[in-house]
Amino acid sequence: MYISDTITDNTANSAPVISSVSISQTKNSYKFAVSVTAADDVTAEEDLIYSLRYAEKQEDLESAEIHYNTEFTLSSADAEKTYFYQAAVTDKDGNTVWSEVQSFAVTDFTSPSFNGTPFLKINGRSIKISWDANDNASIANYSVTVNDMTFDSTEPEIIIRNLEIGNYNYKITAFDNAGNSVTSGPFQFIIEDNADVNAPVISHVKTEQQPDSYIFKTEITAGDDVTDFADLIYHVRYSTDFFEVEKTAVIDGKDLLLAPEYADKTVYYQIGVSDLSGNITWSNIQSFYVKDVTSPVLNELPTAEVIEQQVTISWQSAADNVGVAGYYLSVNGTLYNVKTNSFTLSSMLEGEYTYSITAYDKAGNLSETSAEQTFIIEKPKDKIKPVISEVTLSQSAKD
Repeated sequence: MYISDTITDNTANSAPVISSVSISQTKNSYKFAVSVTAADDVTAEEDLIYSLRYAEKQEDLESAEIHYNTEFTLSSADAEKTYFYQAAVTDKDGNTVWSEVQSFAVTDFTSPSFNGTPFLKINGRSIKISWDANDNASIANYSVTVNDMTFDSTEPEIIIRNLEIGNYNYKITAFDNAGNSVTSGPFQFIIEDNADVNAPVISHVKTEQQPDSYIFKTEITAGDDVTDFADLIYHVRYSTDFFEVEKTAVIDGKDLLLAPEYADKTVYYQIGVSDLSGNITWSNIQSFYVKDVTSPVLNELPTAEVIEQQVTISWQSAADNVGVAGYYLSVNGTLYNVKTNSFTLSSMLEGEYTYSITAYDKAGNLSETSAEQTFIIEKPKDKIKPVISEVTLSQSAKD
Protein backbone atom coordinates (compact mmCIF):
# COMPACT_ATOMS: atom_id res chain seq x y z
CA MET A 1 0.00 0.00 0.00
CA TYR A 2 1.33 3.42 -0.96
CA ILE A 3 0.21 6.56 0.84
CA SER A 4 0.03 9.91 -0.88
CA ASP A 5 2.16 12.47 0.95
CA THR A 6 0.96 15.66 -0.75
CA ILE A 7 -1.49 16.29 -3.58
CA THR A 8 -1.52 19.89 -4.74
CA ASP A 9 -4.46 19.65 -7.15
CA ASN A 10 -7.21 17.22 -6.25
CA THR A 11 -9.43 18.31 -9.15
CA ALA A 12 -6.94 17.89 -11.98
CA ASN A 13 -5.86 14.27 -11.64
CA SER A 14 -4.75 11.75 -9.04
CA ALA A 15 -1.17 11.19 -7.91
CA PRO A 16 1.07 8.70 -9.71
CA VAL A 17 0.96 5.02 -8.75
CA ILE A 18 4.17 3.28 -7.70
CA SER A 19 4.31 -0.41 -8.57
CA SER A 20 7.87 -1.30 -7.47
CA VAL A 21 10.90 0.17 -5.71
CA SER A 22 14.34 -1.44 -5.34
CA ILE A 23 17.83 -0.34 -4.39
CA SER A 24 21.28 -1.60 -5.39
CA GLN A 25 24.83 -0.91 -4.26
CA THR A 26 27.60 -0.63 -6.85
CA LYS A 27 30.24 -3.29 -6.35
CA ASN A 28 33.41 -2.16 -4.55
CA SER A 29 31.91 1.23 -3.77
CA TYR A 30 29.36 2.96 -1.53
CA LYS A 31 27.27 4.34 -4.40
CA PHE A 32 23.58 3.41 -4.39
CA ALA A 33 20.93 3.60 -7.11
CA VAL A 34 17.17 3.44 -6.54
CA SER A 35 14.98 1.97 -9.27
CA VAL A 36 11.32 3.02 -9.34
CA THR A 37 8.52 1.80 -11.57
CA ALA A 38 5.55 4.19 -11.62
CA ALA A 39 2.72 5.38 -13.86
CA ASP A 40 0.38 8.36 -13.99
CA ASP A 41 -3.01 8.83 -15.68
CA VAL A 42 -1.89 12.12 -17.32
CA THR A 43 1.88 12.59 -17.13
CA ALA A 44 4.02 10.37 -19.38
CA GLU A 45 6.48 8.08 -17.60
CA GLU A 46 9.51 9.91 -18.97
CA ASP A 47 8.17 13.20 -17.57
CA LEU A 48 7.67 11.96 -14.02
CA ILE A 49 10.03 13.45 -11.42
CA TYR A 50 11.76 11.11 -8.95
CA SER A 51 13.21 11.91 -5.54
CA LEU A 52 14.16 10.04 -2.40
CA ARG A 53 15.00 10.41 1.27
CA TYR A 54 16.95 8.12 3.59
CA ALA A 55 17.97 7.98 7.25
CA GLU A 56 19.70 5.64 9.67
CA LYS A 57 16.67 5.68 11.97
CA GLN A 58 13.17 5.12 10.64
CA GLU A 59 11.70 7.77 12.92
CA ASP A 60 14.03 10.37 11.31
CA LEU A 61 12.89 9.57 7.78
CA GLU A 62 10.11 12.15 7.43
CA SER A 63 12.46 14.98 8.43
CA ALA A 64 15.37 13.74 6.29
CA GLU A 65 16.73 15.77 3.41
CA ILE A 66 14.99 15.11 0.08
CA HIS A 67 17.34 14.29 -2.83
CA TYR A 68 15.94 15.09 -6.27
CA ASN A 69 17.59 12.17 -8.01
CA THR A 70 17.72 8.41 -7.58
CA GLU A 71 21.43 8.01 -6.77
CA PHE A 72 23.42 8.82 -3.67
CA THR A 73 26.77 7.93 -2.10
CA LEU A 74 27.59 6.95 1.48
CA SER A 75 31.03 6.62 3.07
CA SER A 76 33.03 3.61 4.25
CA ALA A 77 32.13 4.62 7.82
CA ASP A 78 28.55 3.55 7.02
CA ALA A 79 29.57 -0.04 6.22
CA GLU A 80 27.53 -2.75 7.98
CA LYS A 81 24.84 -0.21 8.93
CA THR A 82 21.16 -0.44 8.01
CA TYR A 83 19.36 2.54 6.45
CA PHE A 84 15.67 3.26 5.79
CA TYR A 85 14.48 4.98 2.64
CA GLN A 86 11.49 6.10 0.58
CA ALA A 87 11.18 7.02 -3.07
CA ALA A 88 8.78 9.71 -4.32
CA VAL A 89 7.20 10.25 -7.71
CA THR A 90 5.73 13.62 -8.78
CA ASP A 91 3.64 14.30 -11.89
CA LYS A 92 3.60 17.51 -13.94
CA ASP A 93 0.78 18.94 -11.81
CA GLY A 94 2.81 18.53 -8.62
CA ASN A 95 0.93 15.53 -7.25
CA THR A 96 3.40 13.46 -5.21
CA VAL A 97 3.26 9.97 -3.78
CA TRP A 98 5.80 8.36 -1.46
CA SER A 99 6.58 4.65 -1.46
CA GLU A 100 6.39 2.46 1.58
CA VAL A 101 9.37 2.61 3.93
CA GLN A 102 12.02 0.06 3.02
CA SER A 103 15.49 -0.69 4.32
CA PHE A 104 18.88 -1.67 2.96
CA ALA A 105 22.16 -2.86 4.45
CA VAL A 106 25.43 -1.19 3.46
CA THR A 107 27.86 -3.84 2.24
CA ASP A 108 31.44 -3.33 3.46
CA PHE A 109 33.91 -3.17 0.55
CA THR A 110 36.81 -1.61 2.50
CA SER A 111 39.73 -3.85 3.47
CA PRO A 112 41.50 -3.56 6.84
CA SER A 113 44.92 -1.88 6.95
CA PHE A 114 48.11 -2.35 8.96
CA ASN A 115 49.81 0.48 10.80
CA GLY A 116 53.54 -0.03 10.28
CA THR A 117 55.35 -3.37 10.34
CA PRO A 118 54.79 -6.17 12.89
CA PHE A 119 56.97 -6.44 15.98
CA LEU A 120 58.83 -9.77 16.38
CA LYS A 121 60.43 -10.99 19.60
CA ILE A 122 62.51 -14.20 19.71
CA ASN A 123 62.98 -16.15 22.95
CA GLY A 124 64.99 -19.31 22.33
CA ARG A 125 62.83 -21.56 20.17
CA SER A 126 59.72 -19.38 20.58
CA ILE A 127 58.53 -16.17 18.96
CA LYS A 128 55.98 -13.51 19.83
CA ILE A 129 54.57 -11.47 16.94
CA SER A 130 52.40 -8.40 17.59
CA TRP A 131 50.94 -5.87 15.17
CA ASP A 132 48.55 -2.95 14.83
CA ALA A 133 45.66 -3.05 12.35
CA ASN A 134 42.35 -1.24 11.92
CA ASP A 135 39.21 -1.36 9.80
CA ASN A 136 36.37 0.98 8.91
CA ALA A 137 33.91 -1.44 10.58
CA SER A 138 35.61 -4.16 12.63
CA ILE A 139 38.32 -6.80 12.24
CA ALA A 140 37.06 -10.36 12.63
CA ASN A 141 40.31 -12.34 12.85
CA TYR A 142 43.89 -12.75 11.69
CA SER A 143 45.83 -15.49 9.97
CA VAL A 144 49.58 -15.80 10.57
CA THR A 145 51.62 -17.94 8.16
CA VAL A 146 55.10 -19.05 9.23
CA ASN A 147 56.75 -20.97 6.39
CA ASP A 148 54.13 -23.66 5.68
CA MET A 149 52.37 -23.38 9.05
CA THR A 150 49.21 -21.30 9.54
CA PHE A 151 47.92 -20.00 12.89
CA ASP A 152 44.63 -18.19 13.55
CA SER A 153 44.14 -15.43 16.11
CA THR A 154 41.39 -13.03 17.11
CA GLU A 155 43.91 -10.78 18.89
CA PRO A 156 46.66 -8.65 17.30
CA GLU A 157 49.40 -10.91 18.65
CA ILE A 158 50.43 -14.54 18.67
CA ILE A 159 53.00 -16.76 20.41
CA ILE A 160 54.49 -19.74 18.57
CA ARG A 161 56.67 -22.23 20.46
CA ASN A 162 59.01 -25.12 19.78
CA LEU A 163 60.31 -23.96 16.42
CA GLU A 164 63.22 -25.78 14.81
CA ILE A 165 66.57 -24.07 14.24
CA GLY A 166 66.60 -22.36 10.84
CA ASN A 167 65.38 -19.50 8.65
CA TYR A 168 61.70 -18.49 8.56
CA ASN A 169 59.38 -16.27 6.54
CA TYR A 170 56.10 -15.02 7.95
CA LYS A 171 53.15 -12.89 6.89
CA ILE A 172 49.97 -11.70 8.58
CA THR A 173 46.53 -11.38 6.98
CA ALA A 174 43.70 -9.40 8.57
CA PHE A 175 40.04 -10.16 7.76
CA ASP A 176 36.95 -8.09 8.48
CA ASN A 177 33.41 -9.41 8.96
CA ALA A 178 32.62 -8.96 5.26
CA GLY A 179 35.58 -11.09 4.20
CA ASN A 180 37.75 -8.19 2.98
CA SER A 181 41.40 -8.84 3.73
CA VAL A 182 44.88 -7.33 3.60
CA THR A 183 48.27 -9.03 4.02
CA SER A 184 51.41 -7.63 5.61
CA GLY A 185 54.70 -9.29 4.71
CA PRO A 186 56.53 -11.47 4.08
CA PHE A 187 59.14 -10.85 6.79
CA GLN A 188 62.09 -12.97 7.89
CA PHE A 189 63.62 -14.21 11.15
CA ILE A 190 66.15 -16.84 12.27
CA ILE A 191 65.95 -19.36 15.11
CA GLU A 192 69.47 -20.04 16.38
CA ASP A 193 70.84 -22.77 18.62
CA ASN A 194 70.52 -20.93 21.94
CA ALA A 195 67.54 -22.61 23.56
CA ASP A 196 65.94 -21.16 26.70
CA VAL A 197 65.76 -23.99 29.27
CA ASN A 198 65.16 -22.13 32.55
CA ALA A 199 61.62 -21.78 33.89
CA PRO A 200 60.38 -18.55 35.54
CA VAL A 201 60.78 -18.02 39.29
CA ILE A 202 57.70 -17.18 41.42
CA SER A 203 58.30 -15.13 44.56
CA HIS A 204 54.82 -13.96 45.59
CA VAL A 205 51.19 -15.05 45.04
CA LYS A 206 48.09 -13.53 46.63
CA THR A 207 44.47 -13.99 45.57
CA GLU A 208 41.54 -11.85 46.75
CA GLN A 209 37.79 -11.96 46.15
CA GLN A 210 36.43 -8.80 44.58
CA PRO A 211 33.56 -6.98 46.37
CA ASP A 212 30.05 -8.31 45.74
CA SER A 213 31.19 -10.86 43.17
CA TYR A 214 32.77 -14.27 42.67
CA ILE A 215 35.71 -12.81 40.76
CA PHE A 216 39.08 -13.59 42.31
CA LYS A 217 42.07 -11.52 41.21
CA THR A 218 45.61 -12.74 41.75
CA GLU A 219 48.63 -10.59 42.51
CA ILE A 220 51.81 -12.36 41.46
CA THR A 221 55.50 -11.53 41.35
CA ALA A 222 57.63 -13.61 39.01
CA GLY A 223 60.70 -13.25 36.79
CA ASP A 224 62.54 -15.05 34.03
CA ASP A 225 66.10 -14.93 32.73
CA VAL A 226 64.99 -14.46 29.09
CA THR A 227 61.31 -13.53 28.83
CA ASP A 228 60.32 -10.03 29.96
CA PHE A 229 57.84 -9.76 32.84
CA ALA A 230 55.20 -8.28 30.51
CA ASP A 231 55.43 -11.35 28.25
CA LEU A 232 55.08 -14.01 30.95
CA ILE A 233 52.02 -16.22 30.58
CA TYR A 234 49.83 -17.26 33.52
CA HIS A 235 47.72 -20.32 34.25
CA VAL A 236 45.59 -21.49 37.15
CA ARG A 237 44.10 -24.78 38.36
CA TYR A 238 41.84 -25.23 41.37
CA SER A 239 39.62 -27.62 43.31
CA THR A 240 37.73 -27.83 46.60
CA ASP A 241 39.84 -30.95 47.29
CA PHE A 242 43.48 -30.27 48.16
CA PHE A 243 44.60 -33.58 46.66
CA GLU A 244 42.80 -33.01 43.35
CA VAL A 245 44.33 -29.62 42.44
CA GLU A 246 47.20 -30.99 40.33
CA LYS A 247 44.77 -33.26 38.44
CA THR A 248 42.32 -30.53 37.38
CA ALA A 249 42.20 -28.76 34.01
CA VAL A 250 44.53 -25.82 33.47
CA ILE A 251 42.87 -22.45 32.76
CA ASP A 252 44.72 -19.67 30.96
CA GLY A 253 45.05 -16.46 32.95
CA LYS A 254 45.57 -15.76 36.62
CA ASP A 255 42.10 -14.56 37.64
CA LEU A 256 39.06 -16.72 38.38
CA LEU A 257 35.31 -16.34 38.00
CA LEU A 258 33.62 -18.95 40.18
CA ALA A 259 29.99 -20.05 40.21
CA PRO A 260 27.80 -19.18 43.24
CA GLU A 261 27.85 -22.89 44.14
CA TYR A 262 31.38 -22.37 45.49
CA ALA A 263 30.11 -19.92 48.13
CA ASP A 264 30.95 -20.74 51.75
CA LYS A 265 33.65 -23.20 50.64
CA THR A 266 37.43 -23.31 50.70
CA VAL A 267 39.12 -23.50 47.29
CA TYR A 268 42.67 -24.79 46.79
CA TYR A 269 44.65 -23.49 43.82
CA GLN A 270 47.98 -23.14 42.05
CA ILE A 271 49.24 -20.40 39.77
CA GLY A 272 51.49 -21.38 36.86
CA VAL A 273 53.91 -19.02 35.11
CA SER A 274 55.44 -19.89 31.74
CA ASP A 275 57.92 -18.07 29.54
CA LEU A 276 57.78 -17.68 25.78
CA SER A 277 59.77 -20.89 25.35
CA GLY A 278 57.11 -22.89 27.17
CA ASN A 279 59.04 -23.47 30.42
CA ILE A 280 56.55 -23.42 33.30
CA THR A 281 56.71 -23.10 37.08
CA TRP A 282 53.79 -23.85 39.44
CA SER A 283 53.33 -22.14 42.79
CA ASN A 284 52.73 -24.08 45.99
CA ILE A 285 49.11 -25.05 46.59
CA GLN A 286 47.33 -22.23 48.39
CA SER A 287 43.74 -21.66 49.44
CA PHE A 288 41.07 -18.99 49.77
CA TYR A 289 37.60 -18.90 51.30
CA VAL A 290 34.72 -18.02 48.99
CA LYS A 291 32.49 -15.47 50.68
CA ASP A 292 28.80 -15.84 49.87
CA VAL A 293 27.56 -12.71 48.09
CA THR A 294 24.34 -14.16 46.63
CA SER A 295 21.09 -12.89 48.14
CA PRO A 296 18.15 -15.20 48.89
CA VAL A 297 15.14 -15.02 46.59
CA LEU A 298 11.57 -14.96 47.93
CA ASN A 299 8.88 -17.07 46.33
CA GLU A 300 5.21 -16.20 46.79
CA LEU A 301 3.90 -13.37 48.94
CA PRO A 302 3.23 -14.13 52.61
CA THR A 303 -0.37 -14.64 53.74
CA ALA A 304 -2.15 -13.78 56.97
CA GLU A 305 -4.86 -15.81 58.74
CA VAL A 306 -6.83 -13.85 61.34
CA ILE A 307 -8.83 -15.53 64.10
CA GLU A 308 -10.35 -12.96 66.43
CA GLN A 309 -7.43 -11.10 68.08
CA GLN A 310 -4.80 -13.51 66.75
CA VAL A 311 -3.01 -13.55 63.37
CA THR A 312 -0.73 -16.18 61.87
CA ILE A 313 1.51 -15.00 59.02
CA SER A 314 3.06 -17.71 56.85
CA TRP A 315 5.16 -17.94 53.68
CA GLN A 316 7.00 -20.36 51.41
CA SER A 317 10.70 -21.02 51.93
CA ALA A 318 13.01 -18.67 50.07
CA ALA A 319 15.71 -20.01 47.72
CA ASP A 320 19.43 -19.47 48.32
CA ASN A 321 22.66 -20.91 46.92
CA VAL A 322 23.89 -21.86 50.40
CA GLY A 323 20.77 -21.85 52.55
CA VAL A 324 18.36 -19.42 54.18
CA ALA A 325 19.15 -18.68 57.83
CA GLY A 326 15.93 -16.86 58.73
CA TYR A 327 13.44 -14.11 57.96
CA TYR A 328 12.75 -10.61 59.16
CA LEU A 329 9.00 -10.15 59.55
CA SER A 330 7.81 -6.56 59.71
CA VAL A 331 4.36 -5.86 61.19
CA ASN A 332 3.49 -2.18 61.30
CA GLY A 333 7.22 -1.41 61.38
CA THR A 334 8.05 -3.80 64.23
CA LEU A 335 10.64 -6.41 63.21
CA TYR A 336 10.54 -10.03 64.32
CA ASN A 337 13.46 -12.38 63.65
CA VAL A 338 11.83 -15.67 62.61
CA LYS A 339 13.65 -18.95 61.95
CA THR A 340 10.63 -20.84 60.56
CA ASN A 341 8.07 -20.17 57.82
CA SER A 342 5.31 -18.77 60.02
CA PHE A 343 4.77 -16.52 63.01
CA THR A 344 1.76 -15.95 65.28
CA LEU A 345 0.84 -12.75 67.11
CA SER A 346 -1.85 -12.81 69.81
CA SER A 347 -3.90 -10.32 71.86
CA MET A 348 -3.79 -7.76 69.08
CA LEU A 349 -5.67 -4.50 69.18
CA GLU A 350 -8.30 -3.71 66.59
CA GLY A 351 -7.07 -1.92 63.46
CA GLU A 352 -5.42 -2.37 60.07
CA TYR A 353 -1.88 -3.77 59.95
CA THR A 354 0.73 -3.94 57.21
CA TYR A 355 3.29 -6.72 56.99
CA SER A 356 6.19 -7.91 54.82
CA ILE A 357 9.10 -10.35 55.00
CA THR A 358 12.80 -10.28 54.09
CA ALA A 359 14.92 -13.44 53.94
CA TYR A 360 18.58 -13.55 55.01
CA ASP A 361 21.34 -16.14 54.80
CA LYS A 362 24.13 -16.82 57.27
CA ALA A 363 26.48 -14.46 55.38
CA GLY A 364 24.02 -11.63 56.02
CA ASN A 365 22.83 -11.27 52.42
CA LEU A 366 19.27 -9.95 52.29
CA SER A 367 16.57 -10.74 49.77
CA GLU A 368 14.35 -8.05 48.37
CA THR A 369 11.55 -7.22 50.79
CA SER A 370 8.16 -8.56 49.78
CA ALA A 371 5.42 -6.13 48.81
CA GLU A 372 3.45 -4.91 51.81
CA GLN A 373 0.24 -6.81 52.57
CA THR A 374 -2.53 -5.89 55.01
CA PHE A 375 -4.81 -7.60 57.48
CA ILE A 376 -7.51 -6.25 59.82
CA ILE A 377 -8.23 -7.07 63.42
CA GLU A 378 -11.92 -6.47 64.18
CA LYS A 379 -13.28 -5.09 67.44
CA PRO A 380 -13.92 -7.96 69.88
CA LYS A 381 -17.58 -8.96 70.18
CA ASP A 382 -19.20 -8.59 73.65
CA LYS A 383 -19.56 -11.91 75.40
CA ILE A 384 -22.58 -11.52 77.82
CA LYS A 385 -23.23 -14.47 80.10
CA PRO A 386 -26.91 -15.52 80.48
CA VAL A 387 -28.70 -14.30 83.68
CA ILE A 388 -31.06 -16.70 85.51
CA SER A 389 -33.87 -14.77 87.10
CA GLU A 390 -36.12 -17.60 88.44
CA VAL A 391 -36.15 -21.36 88.73
CA THR A 392 -39.33 -23.34 89.63
CA LEU A 393 -39.87 -26.99 90.17
CA SER A 394 -43.22 -28.70 89.83
CA GLN A 395 -44.46 -32.25 90.15
CA SER A 396 -47.05 -33.63 87.82
CA ALA A 397 -50.34 -34.88 89.36
CA LYS A 398 -50.62 -38.69 89.70
CA ASP A 399 -53.43 -40.35 87.86
